[in-house]
Formats: sequence, structure tokens, C-alpha cells
Amino acid sequence: MPNPLTREGLQAELALLRAQLDGLPLMHRAITVLQQEVRAVRNDIAFMRAHVATLEARIKIIEESGR
Repeated sequence: MPNPLTREGLQAELALLRAQLDGLPLMHRAITVLQQEVRAVRNDIAFMRAHVATLEARIKIIEESGR
């Protein structure tokens, strides 16, 4: 890495900062997609829990009826 106190050093530092800033929109998009996927998984889990509760209630009714 060039000496940061020289013109070349400052240009190298600036190029590095620009590369990092250029990547921020991609990281933001990846985080947004991840948040959406987590939300979908949570919804799926809630849906499955509701169905499990329904099945457990039906099993209890069947067991109590003596079938």
C-alpha cells in the first residue's frame, strides 16, 4: 500500500473507499432479501403450529369418543 500521505496514497485510499461504497447497495439488497425470507419462514412456522393444534384437537376428540 502506498504511503497515505502522498497523492498516490490518497488516490489508493479513495479508490478503496469508492469500492466499498459501491458495494453498499448490493449488501442492502441482500439484507432486504434475507429479511423477507426470514419473515416467510416465520409465517410458515405459525401456519404449521395452527395446523398442529387443529390435528391435536381432532385426535383428542377421536380418543375421547372411543374410536
